[in-house]
Amino acid sequence: MKAFNSARPFSILWMLLFVFSTLTPMAHAQWKATLGAQNHSMGHQALAFLPNEIWIHTGESVTWTSSVDEIHTVSFLTAGQVRLPFQVGCPGFTVTGFATFDGTTCITTPPLVKGQTFTVNFPTAGNYKLVCLVHQNMTGSGACSRFIATTSSWAGLL
Repeated sequence: MKAFNSARPFSILWMLLFVFSTLTPMAHAQWKATLGAQNHSMGHQALAFLPNEIWIHTGESVTWTSSVDEIHTVSFLTAGQVRLPFQVGCPGFTVTGFATFDGTTCITTPPLVKGQTFTVNFPTAGNYKLVCLVHQNMTGSGACSRFIATTSSWAGLL
């Protein structure tokens, strides 16, 4: 009778974990988020980023889509930066519908209306503050991690 080798299942498990951990960083996710919400009569509106907190990995992107008739901006300020007036935006930043934010310079959109989108890629790990320059109390946050320990996930209600 052949003896059971308990080391073999563990070596296969480690090999699978290694393969998964090396392939996961290559598969960058594209996340979707929403700007605002409103009921059908437009009598009630939510001035919010939905979700208002997001957790992603470095190299991943988030696309915000405006779902309301009210104008909004998607704006990321640098650490400690004072909120800029809506009309000023982020000096020197040109909007193309896509931006990369690494925390060193602010980025913002012009006013977005229903159906318009804006995508931001996050190449650098960090905690970032998301604001709408039109609405003082419309804020959100994002955390970008360089470590792939678990599946990317959304957290909270933006």
